Amino acid sequence: MKRTASILALLLVAAPLLACSFCGDSFARRQPLRERYAEAKLVLAGQLKNAVANPDGTGTTDFHISKVLKGDANGITKLVVPRYLPVVADTPPDFVFFCSIVEGRIEPQHGVPGTAALAEYLAAMAKADGATARLAYAFTRLDSTDSTVASEAFLEFARASDAELAAATTAFDRKKLRAWIADPKTPIERLGVYGLLLGLCGSADDARELLRLLRADSADERTAANLGGLLGGAILLAPSEGWKTATDLLADPKRNFTDKLNAISTVRFFQAARPKESRDRILACYAVVIANGDLADLAIDDLRRWKWWDLTATILAQAGKPTHKAPAVARGILRYALQCPDDAAKAYLAEIRRNDPALVKKVEDSLKLYEKK
Repeated sequence: MKRTASILALLLVAAPLLACSFCGDSFARRQPLRERYAEAKLVLAGQLKNAVANPDGTGTTDFHISKVLKGDANGITKLVVPRYLPVVADTPPDFVFFCSIVEGRIEPQHGVPGTAALAEYLAAMAKADGATARLAYAFTRLDSTDSTVASEAFLEFARASDAELAAATTAFDRKKLRAWIADPKTPIERLGVYGLLLGLCGSADDARELLRLLRADSADERTAANLGGLLGGAILLAPSEGWKTATDLLADPKRNFTDKLNAISTVRFFQAARPKESRDRILACYAVVIANGDLADLAIDDLRRWKWWDLTATILAQAGKPTHKAPAVARGILRYALQCPDDAAKAYLAEIRRNDPALVKKVEDSLKLYEKK
């Protein structure tokens, strides 16, 4: 309990970072149906029938209203939707439309497949007071047999900030999370977020399982694709072992490029969520990344943006090495030197100005453009 309270206190005062860091950017761009529900003048549940396709590519579909979920349909029981929405094979005809009212006419703006379970979900989410209540309810619907409900419930977690997740920790069931992570039928894009959630509510046994999954000889394709979130969960549960796993992975020449990118996403997550508490661990991870030419530019640019100048000597020592001659790395070192206040960086910059003033000018100009954005 003390560990959970400590994590909560740290995350609540940190800059917000979304859980979709571990499940793909597409989730950050999706609008939850609860928001569409709040915005819509009228929300209707019913069945699609009599879909007709026209030769010009347009079409119509009858929508028979079975229930008004929000608003007043003024007794209307059927709409003709100006789209071809066929019910193929044994696909359920149940649908929910979010509508506006224009000059007294009902105009469907957005529609999704949805059984009575979706109507129940939308009503419950509309009543939920705040992010903690929404996440607590959404957790109970992550394994809904209604695919729309299950997808919407996960979207709430994908779009939640780290602080919001931490505040809702007591509503998570670690046994369910363990089972979902182990289940090969769990959608692959969910595993990283489930790993992070397990890190917030799990036990020492869960930490050991996450660490086992992260070992090179244990990682399968699904684990590898979600390494960032699973590693984040392991670090929350067992900081010493978790950070050592991250550092070892980043230093291992046998681990592939994607694994290391995912581990870097975890490092960035903790720098945003727990910068003071994680600083030494993050610097240890980035020291080994900087020594490896493949990803050195990412670590160097991160440190420059964060204004963490602790590894200046390590960074400058890589300049000119055969492993670090790639233009991206060389320019990354120069960008760092241009903004670093340390005397060693100033001396390095002066030398480059003497030898290649055109390169310095080009990098200075690119930094100005970057900072304007």
